Amino acid sequence: MQQGQKKRIIVTTIVIAAIIALGAVIGYFSTPDAQRDTNALPVNNGEEPGSSPKATSSTAKNAPLPTVGGDIVEYYDKIILSPVGGGRISGEAVRSLTGGVYILRVSAKNLPSPPTGQEYRAWIKIPDDASEPPIPVGALAKFLSGPLAGISAVVYTNRTKDLKRYREIIVTRQPLNAEKPEGIILRGGFAE
Repeated sequence: MQQGQKKRIIVTTIVIAAIIALGAVIGYFSTPDAQRDTNALPVNNGEEPGSSPKATSSTAKNAPLPTVGGDIVEYYDKIILSPVGGGRISGEAVRSLTGGVYILRVSAKNLPSPPTGQEYRAWIKIPDDASEPPIPVGALAKFLSGPLAGISAVVYTNRTKDLKRYREIIVTRQPLNAEKPEGIILRGGFAE
């Protein structure tokens, strides 16, 4: 493959990821709160509320896999993040593997401005595995105007490996550039 083709593929992948993330953020936050349950973990397969956190995949098990720009979408999952300790904050995480690129978008609504010297940061981790440290996804940036005004979000991509094992998503309020998660404010978990 020539250098120009590689650059085009990388740029196309980044543009697709941004479009997917923006569309998902707009779709989620344009749904009235009354139609969303933002205070409970997602329930899968008729389980009772309060059971272990699970999510449903938006791709049916036996359905043909969709494509984006000719690349097969190997999986796509979406979950609601629940506030830790209550409050009006809410969030969502969407992950996918498309054309060998892992994409994760984490967004939150109703986050107050963090105190000076602190930030909101998203992390992914393997549930119940202390041997693997959490991976920092990045600091959430707040949209100040436009249709996404008031929403904080971060998009993370990884070309080197599929991070599907990292099913737990947490959002923290912590000191700038902290090396491990502190002060969890939102939490959720993807299904296996």
